[in-house]
Amino acid sequence: MSGMTFTILSMLLAQDTGQEIAYTSGGQVWVTAVDGGSPRKLAGDLDFDRPLVWSPDGAKLLYWNHAQGRWDIWVVDADGRNARSLTQGQEGENRSPAWSPDGTHIAFLGDGLWVMDADGRNRRALTRRGHRDDFPAWAPDGRTILFVDEGIWRIEPSGRNEERIVRSAWDVTWSPDGKRLLYQAGRAGDYVLAVSGADGRDERILAKGLGSARWSPDGSKIAFEAEQGFFLMDPDGTNRKRLAEFKSKGRSFNPPSWSPDGKRIAFDAQPDKKWALFVVDAAGGLPAKVYEAPDSAYRFFAWRPRKGR
Repeated sequence: MSGMTFTILSMLLAQDTGQEIAYTSGGQVWVTAVDGGSPRKLAGDLDFDRPLVWSPDGAKLLYWNHAQGRWDIWVVDADGRNARSLTQGQEGENRSPAWSPDGTHIAFLGDGLWVMDADGRNRRALTRRGHRDDFPAWAPDGRTILFVDEGIWRIEPSGRNEERIVRSAWDVTWSPDGKRLLYQAGRAGDYVLAVSGADGRDERILAKGLGSARWSPDGSKIAFEAEQGFFLMDPDGTNRKRLAEFKSKGRSFNPPSWSPDGKRIAFDAQPDKKWALFVVDAAGGLPAKVYEAPDSAYRFFAWRPRKGR
């Protein structure tokens, strides 16, 4: 088998099994196999590096583009083709997109919370509330969208039944079964990581300190960042285990990102004053470096969902 044939087969295998990560670097968007191989460019000519969001089936990637002097939401196919703006011509700074669970719609923030079809058509405003840098979160059944505006609000995709359910909270995500919420909050003068019911009730503080967190794909674990590094714990805050330690003051800019099979976790840090992307086994072990940038500037990344999910 030739080296080129082996490389192509490795790339196809990575795409089929959910072992690729997209990341930004120097105004470009790249995707690379976690276990090695040459990165391939998906998009470029971005003025700033900003977050990336894969479609649920891993076929498309959303990114923010400021090349026209304003923020717009762009989409590109996983092979780097068909890059196009979804919000061109719409007023306002459009950012923080989130796919619906079935991949047919996108919620995003501009001058409030908006929803559009996956191709950018039929844009409609749901509310004029919403913090532009805090991503909306679709319920797993697609019937509710959460967004942040001095607390966590919920609203139906139709725009009905807008209601604040948690005060002084942000960075909210749903548990995979849709029964619980995970978020950061301000409580009694401290930053905390907390979990509640889907209605915002029965809040429980899991940890103190500012740090992002994400559910495992099966909902049995939570990966979270603390000042000392990255940790795992059960959803009730017990059985805490350190996965990686930060040996410098540089902390993560991104929430942890789980592999589709829940066996590995990607995170970023700044060892040696350079931004770097790592992957670590959820069962423990030494983190493996996937990419290191030439400087400490912000980068963003997202683990690609399994193809055909």
